Amino acid sequence: MTPIEHAIMTRMEMNETNDCSVLAVAMACRIDYHLSHVALKMAGRKNRQGVFPEHIKKATENLGFTLGPVIRPKQANGSKYTPRTIGQQFPAGRYLAFSRGHVFALIDGEAQDWHKGRRYHIIKVQEIKE
Repeated sequence: MTPIEHAIMTRMEMNETNDCSVLAVAMACRIDYHLSHVALKMAGRKNRQGVFPEHIKKATENLGFTLGPVIRPKQANGSKYTPRTIGQQFPAGRYLAFSRGHVFALIDGEAQDWHKGRRYHIIKVQEIKE
């Protein structure tokens, strides 16, 4: 079972929804879903609700990680990247990729998300550093 499959099973057991941030932090930081859930709860997230970027920043810092500077990627023709194409721009490393109302982990150019094939426009990307 892959880490993302394990996290999705855990979220179902916990009856959790609107938890893309929990999954993204777990995948990007290489931690268990439960630990990510607790860290975001301590940062202000309520069960079955989304978060603000400040909650993610606080949770990752409490876990011993830092977020790199905000990158607002655009393609050469001026269009925005999507989960399908963002890996071209960030082929190595661990990142959080944000779109409107959604966040997912981008690890070594691969979107770690159940919305992997969707066409959400990526608004910003931040590297996760230990």
